Amino acid sequence: MGFKSNPANATYVALIVSTLILGVLVILTNEVRLLFRIPLPILLIFIVVGILQNGVGRKLWFISVRHIGANQSNTLVSTEVIYSVILAVVFLSESLQLILDVGTALVFAGAVLIEAKKSALKRSGNMALGYETALIAGFVFGATPILIKYGLNIFSYYIPVLFVSFAAAALFLTITGRPKTIIEELRMTPRSALFSFIAMGVLTASTQLCTFSSLKYAPVVFFAPMLSTYPLLTVVFTKIQAEKLEVFGARTLLSAAMVVLGATLVSLASV
Repeated sequence: MGFKSNPANATYVALIVSTLILGVLVILTNEVRLLFRIPLPILLIFIVVGILQNGVGRKLWFISVRHIGANQSNTLVSTEVIYSVILAVVFLSESLQLILDVGTALVFAGAVLIEAKKSALKRSGNMALGYETALIAGFVFGATPILIKYGLNIFSYYIPVLFVSFAAAALFLTITGRPKTIIEELRMTPRSALFSFIAMGVLTASTQLCTFSSLKYAPVVFFAPMLSTYPLLTVVFTKIQAEKLEVFGARTLLSAAMVVLGATLVSLASV
C-alpha cells in the first residue's frame, strides 16, 4: 500500500473482497443452511467480532502503517499476544507456565525498541497517531480470539460464522463510512494500489480461515503466540517491496526478533 493511500479505501476494498470470497465458500461447502441455525447469542458475538476485528481493528492498523510504516506498526500490533493470553486465562480458564513472564517482557521490550520516529519522518507521518492506532489495534486483535473461541465452543461450524463476521464488518463500514467518496477516490487510484487492496482481501480471508479453524481445535494461549511471530516476515517482505518507505535499522530488526522470541516463549508456556 502506498504511503499516500487513504486507509479507509484499503480497508473497504479488502473487506468487500474477503466477504465475497467467504460467501462463495459458504455456497461451495453447502453450508448456507447453517447460517439460519446459528443461535442468536452466537450470531451477535460474531457480528461484534467482525466489526471489531475486520472493521475497526484493521482500519486502525492501516492508519498506523500509513504513519509509522509496516515494520514498526506490525511490531506494536503483535503485542496482541499478551492481551489474548491474559484474557484467555481469566475468561476461558486456560493455563500457562512461569516462562510466560520472560516471553511477555521480551514482547514489550521489542515494542519499545521500534524506530517509529525515524519511520514517521521518512513518510511525513504522525508518530503519536501511528503508536496509538497500532496499540489499540493490538488490543482489538488480542481480545477477539477470546470471543471467537467461546463462540466456536458452542457453534463449531466456522465458515458460516466467519462469513457473518465479514458481512457485518462490511455493512458497518458502509453505514458509518462514506462509500461514495471512497468509490470516487478509488477511480483515481493507480491500478497497482488497487491490486494490492484486492490482494489484501484475499490474504485476509485466507488468514481468517486459518485463524477460525485453529481456534476451533487449539486453546487461545497456544494459538495467539504462534500468530504473533509475523514481524520478522514483515521485515523480509517490506525489504523486497517497499525498501524506500521502510526503516531497516538495527533497532527495527532487534525489536522484531525480540517480539518473535517472546511470542515463542509464551507459546511454550502453554504446552
